[in-house]
Amino acid sequence: MLNNLFLKKIIAFIFIFFTTIFFCVSQTKQAPKNYAPRMEEFENIDRDVNFSSVKSGVSNSLEETLEQFIKSSKILTDAGIDNSELRKLLKALASELDDSAARKDSEKKSEKKDSKKNLSSNKNIARQKAEDNKNSIHSKTNLNNQSFKKAIAIRKEFVEYSLSLRGIPYKSGCASPESGFDCSGFVQYAVKNSLHRKMPRTANEMYTAMEKAEKLIADSDREPGDLVFFKENPFGKITHVGIYLGKYRGSGRLHGREIFVNAASAGPRTGVVISALDEPYWKRTYYKSGRFLPQTKPILKAARSNNIER
Repeated sequence: MLNNLFLKKIIAFIFIFFTTIFFCVSQTKQAPKNYAPRMEEFENIDRDVNFSSVKSGVSNSLEETLEQFIKSSKILTDAGIDNSELRKLLKALASELDDSAARKDSEKKSEKKDSKKNLSSNKNIARQKAEDNKNSIHSKTNLNNQSFKKAIAIRKEFVEYSLSLRGIPYKSGCASPESGFDCSGFVQYAVKNSLHRKMPRTANEMYTAMEKAEKLIADSDREPGDLVFFKENPFGKITHVGIYLGKYRGSGRLHGREIFVNAASAGPRTGVVISALDEPYWKRTYYKSGRFLPQTKPILKAARSNNIER
């Protein structure tokens, strides 16, 4: 009887062993054998774009979002309509801006080795201003407009600074204009020097941080300044990151295509360049988008929504 039990255990072990081997082999066969970028997968977008159109396109897109919000907000206020979802989003935005300002102030003071006495007082002043405007609907509207305007300004500042780095060569493992940039080094440097904020060093770490903070967003919610993530191996880690710019508004064959700025290591032109999301390589490897800046597009959607409470 003991021999039979031992034999059954041996048979079970052999079965599990070979089943595991078969599963691993089958998974390997399903994965593409070559993830390396091929030159024909890239277009020389950076050479063909009108750089002035790129910059003005981003600026105009964000300004239009602001104008639409102010218009929609005024309609709701004049009609005496309370949109609970909008109110919730604006409250979150004000809090995010307050925290962002505090972080920026803290970073600046840390870099200069100054005291941090004014940090808490600045937050208290912001809160007091909010309290002072509590009793008036129109004052609330003005405050909301100012918050939204500030969120737009932050995005413009970040994107404009990122674009100013265009043309700096690609260099793996580097993160400065003097040495060159890799993809995450470029994003990290742009964030630090335009917004005085810290970002993780690698693309995968940036993605993981956003995933944990529940900051990954739908493609339809992307705004200029959001991050776009890519992975060559669908079973692997994030391997590339860029900064979304919106749709190209210049003339020609590129008009209307979604573009982003990134430190590219492959293609007809490397370094910090403008690329299109629908280029074969970027389309094949695109994974998800993430937001680390104050949101504006979902707030505008809420302001224009018919789902309101009276």
